[in-house]
Amino acid sequence: MLDVGWSELLVIAVVLIVVVGPKDLPPMLRAFGKMTTRLRSMAGEFRAQFDDALREADLDDVRKTINDAQRLNPVNSLRDAMSPLRQTANEIRSDFQSAVTTPAQPAPSVTSTTVDPLPPVAAPEPVITPQMAERPQQAPAFPWSAAGRKADSAKKDEA
Repeated sequence: MLDVGWSELLVIAVVLIVVVGPKDLPPMLRAFGKMTTRLRSMAGEFRAQFDDALREADLDDVRKTINDAQRLNPVNSLRDAMSPLRQTANEIRSDFQSAVTTPAQPAPSVTSTTVDPLPPVAAPEPVITPQMAERPQQAPAFPWSAAGRKADSAKKDEA
């Protein structure tokens, strides 16, 4: 700090003894020591106050950052965005509930005089020719069996 060595201190001590004198030198050094102590304590208090001010400023910045983060909460913005949708859903739900609770008016009966209902149609009966009645054809039980293949090949030969 002051970069004072032993030789400089010795010169200062000799000058003080010559100027102040040996009788008044000890009380003057005591006063100098007390004054130095007071200066150090004042510097320490100043430093402490300055550090407190910095901490408060840092804490204020931290508080501000936290408050900003809380204000930017995505849940709150989603709630704000969803509120119109919820209102619309509640309106639809109330309309639906009112439609369900009120009895539906029966539709007026429509009598048509121009349209006649069609009479029921009976299924036609199968026509059996005399040739069919004489010789009924018998289908093989299993078309993939050997007997079925022989019958199929015999039919192909006749045609």
